[in-house]
Amino acid sequence: MTWLHLPSLAACSSGKQMESNALATKITRFSLKRKVTIFVLFLTILAVGFIATNRLPLEMEPKGSEGHGIYVRTSWRSGVPQESLEKIGIPMEEELSTVRGLDSMSTRCSTSSASVDLKFKQGTDMDVAYREVRDRMERARMRFPEGTEKPRIYKRDSWSDPIVRMTIGSDQHVPDYDLINKYLIIPLMRIDGVADVEFHIEQKEIMIEVDKDRAEAHGLNIRRLSNRLRGDNFTLASGSVVDGGKKYILKSSSSFHTFD
Repeated sequence: MTWLHLPSLAACSSGKQMESNALATKITRFSLKRKVTIFVLFLTILAVGFIATNRLPLEMEPKGSEGHGIYVRTSWRSGVPQESLEKIGIPMEEELSTVRGLDSMSTRCSTSSASVDLKFKQGTDMDVAYREVRDRMERARMRFPEGTEKPRIYKRDSWSDPIVRMTIGSDQHVPDYDLINKYLIIPLMRIDGVADVEFHIEQKEIMIEVDKDRAEAHGLNIRRLSNRLRGDNFTLASGSVVDGGKKYILKSSSSFHTFD
């Protein structure tokens, strides 16, 4: 019979601990004998860390993690979102749809601006895409109406996300845009480091749900009812008037303000 002797786990653990203690002892002795060397090494590490901390760029997200997108915004105070879509939004869509690498596009229009959010496929060179978007917008500007401001183009990254959002309440049906622009938007734009301030007006809406069975029982055509409501509830731009050096936007409003 042959016996095989194996070292116990306790013996192995004890050996490793002795080696670790011996290494720690050597480091301690070296540090005590070479005090100046250790002190200089410590100061070097401290100086490198201090310099790296001051020069290290801070970002909300690491490069490469942000989405591939470009945001385009054009300001035009038409007073009617539908007109902003027809005269600003659609020309922007038609020109920007030819940009290479485009994955999706969404448009949003308000009483004061039209904006297009472009998302690109992975691997798209965003510098090239940005130049193409800028070129397409120069073409679109030739189709814009008079009074349209120069489009603003932003790359979608961690720096383009808003850092502050605020909501303003008003008892008026239509908030005073000039008042908000003068006492809120312009002062915020003057703050050092602020790149852009966006302002959107949310309009109240009434949702009408029709009981199909009861409507048919009374001989009511739902499509005809929808067209009648749409024709009686509209807002139409009527041009502008200049008085005393100020330009006033005119619009015809025939909107429902109450349930009555």
